[in-house]
Amino acid sequence: EVGCAWHRVALVPLSGGADNIQVLEDPLTEQETLAWSPNGRYLAFSSRCDMNREGAVELFQWDIDTGEVIQITNDGFINASPAYSHNGRYLAYQSVHPGAGADIFVLDLETGALANLTNNPEFKDAHPTWSPDDRQIAFVSDRDGNDEIYVMDVILEPFATGQNWVNITNHPAKDFEPAWSPIP
Repeated sequence: EVGCAWHRVALVPLSGGADNIQVLEDPLTEQETLAWSPNGRYLAFSSRCDMNREGAVELFQWDIDTGEVIQITNDGFINASPAYSHNGRYLAYQSVHPGAGADIFVLDLETGALANLTNNPEFKDAHPTWSPDDRQIAFVSDRDGNDEIYVMDVILEPFATGQNWVNITNHPAKDFEPAWSPIP
């Protein structure tokens, strides 16, 4: 038997009140790392503890208007930290494969095309976040032996690629969870 904490995604209006909480009623457990779509209609989240696939963490999207939940990834890996592009078409996330590090992937939500932007299986590349113009992604990497914040250029058409990785922190402290200013 697998033990699991039951984290649930819920919406709480600013006015508060227990009667106003909208909990995602779904059999998925361990609902964690969250991201809102730019239009506020969708909430992407990671979920694990599917008892048939121990160790798998998949990404899902909750349509707030209809209540529908769709599965975005289904590869059995550990997928987390979703981040929508500002135009809402692309979803960046980290994916950990057994015996390897983590890479940053981008999924085209319109076509289903998937691309590995970092393709660096020896190291951890994680926590992607889009620049305001969707031309770059900041992320955390330990490719220099320490968690640092990197920025890479992202080319989305005709297929997604990442290039020109630059370490922007480069000091002995561990750096993590980058966030962009909303002004480019």
